[in-house]
Amino acid sequence: MFDKKTRTYTTGIYSLRALQEKHEVTHFEPEDLAKISPDAYDVYINIDDGNRYRFPKLLQPSIFWAIDTHMRPDWYLEKAPDFTLVFCAQKNGAARLREAGIPARWCPLACDPDIHKKLPLPKILDISFVGNFGKFRYKGFFWKGKEFFRERARLVSLLKKRYNLYTGNFYLADMAVVFSISKMVFNRSAKDDVNMRVFEALSCGSLLITNHIEGNGQDLLFRNKTHLIAYKKKKDLIDSIDYYLHHEKEREEIAARGREEALKKHTYAQRMDYMLSFVTPHTAKQFDFRGVHCQEDQWVYEQAALAQVCRKGGRGIDVGCGPRKIIDGAIGINILRKESQADILSSGDALPLAEGKLDYVVASHNLEHYEDIQKTLGEWKRVLKKGGILGIVVPDDRIIDTLSLNPQHKHALTPDLLREQMRQNQGWEIEILQEIVDAWSFGCICRKI
Repeated sequence: MFDKKTRTYTTGIYSLRALQEKHEVTHFEPEDLAKISPDAYDVYINIDDGNRYRFPKLLQPSIFWAIDTHMRPDWYLEKAPDFTLVFCAQKNGAARLREAGIPARWCPLACDPDIHKKLPLPKILDISFVGNFGKFRYKGFFWKGKEFFRERARLVSLLKKRYNLYTGNFYLADMAVVFSISKMVFNRSAKDDVNMRVFEALSCGSLLITNHIEGNGQDLLFRNKTHLIAYKKKKDLIDSIDYYLHHEKEREEIAARGREEALKKHTYAQRMDYMLSFVTPHTAKQFDFRGVHCQEDQWVYEQAALAQVCRKGGRGIDVGCGPRKIIDGAIGINILRKESQADILSSGDALPLAEGKLDYVVASHNLEHYEDIQKTLGEWKRVLKKGGILGIVVPDDRIIDTLSLNPQHKHALTPDLLREQMRQNQGWEIEILQEIVDAWSFGCICRKI
């Protein structure tokens, strides 16, 4: 459900195209919501289209992808409770909804590789900007436009005076042409949002120069000077453009890596798969996070998930404990003594412990560091009693490129990939397999059988 009469280039259009690749999909306009039968479909998805309308609660299970939480936060607080599952394109938007008691998750925007593609055209423009910024005269200070476009308009005016800057509103294939003939694509978010232009420009294979955004996930998705160029001040912007206009090889290398990353991790097909994966939980049993509240330290949730399996009075180990153990009673295992709570110095895949003596093994952000996952799981199984519990938390590779984010990681894991590793290892019964920190980590609780 989304409005495609008013605009034919909304997030809904791309989402619909992605869903149609794998599923039977029926599209409804907002005015047709009352006509939809509650029993006709497996899932009901509302893609935010910027219009104000409520969603029938009798249509379940339902998904809401909230796009513009940075524009009208109060409206999203009102509408979000209509749905079974809520996802927000902006990381801080999801955080605000969670603070209000709505279990929202972060699901960033994306690109459509069949539309936002690199075309074999000569790069005849220094830099381009596709989008809205109102009317603006730089020094004479004439302004006509929305207030949140003010800084964008100032920068556009500045760039027009210095470079061969091309601006305008272009959509779909026309936008891909403009981006493809540009050496660089300029972006300035409206309200520190990681907007559609980020993903679309990267997918088209031109160097993206965009404003640095603090704390909204941009740095988790793309790295400065690796996938794109992020500027903080006007001088940074000018210096970057001047430099990369005259260093073509570096410019094109960064653009190529940015495009590769966008196509690898950030397509609308991947976003649809991610959201649909929550309709049916991986396991019936789930972690109990009641009473766990911490806005700034996501480790608290991961600790709470694993602490639930540490039997009171039981004997167990915390593998790769680092400076904080999951629970005080666990025996800390770490390869380094410095800045850790290690009781035993050892690698987690070669434990100096007897077979079948432990009630539990817990490991947070540790499994992905071993060359041989099967050997490591086998070692943890060896030291557990029959019926003993293994609790692990690992980075979630479904949205964030965890190998790129941390070169020390040897493996990129998703819930499905970890389930397959446990199946191959044999002798385990998975009790809980669930996301813990949205788009960042998931946990798995297994029993040795």
